[in-house]
Amino acid sequence: MSVSLFITFLKRRLRENPSDVKPEKAHPDEVLKLLWPLLTPYQGKKGERIRALRYDPASEAEVDGAFEKWAQSSAPRPTAMAPLAQRVFLERLRQAIIAIEANAAAGETLLIPPRSLSPHDRHVAAALLWLHEMELPYPVEIASVH
Repeated sequence: MSVSLFITFLKRRLRENPSDVKPEKAHPDEVLKLLWPLLTPYQGKKGERIRALRYDPASEAEVDGAFEKWAQSSAPRPTAMAPLAQRVFLERLRQAIIAIEANAAAGETLLIPPRSLSPHDRHVAAALLWLHEMELPYPVEIASVH
């Protein structure tokens, strides 16, 4: 989780000073709705191939770099990544979804991107907040199931 890039992104995208924006919390389902579209390119055979790759921590920097470039653009998803970086990306996404679902089951609320952002910017901001520089909370599976 990278709050610093999230804040930098908000400073550029909001029409108001980020320090004036009151943090918003909501049901975890709202965060999930913002992250689920990131799985779309990995459904089917492509996803199976990527999930079958070994997790290589050396590829974490490439994933973070892709998020940093995405925060600077208006692209619908992060920039292209090598297959091993895609594996890291999918593992982060898988584990974030598990953690968010656990929060939902516990009745917790979570920090969400400000609703004053555009839908696209909320999608990017959620990914920055939950996936950029993410430390995995669970052991890495050989092949993920999401």
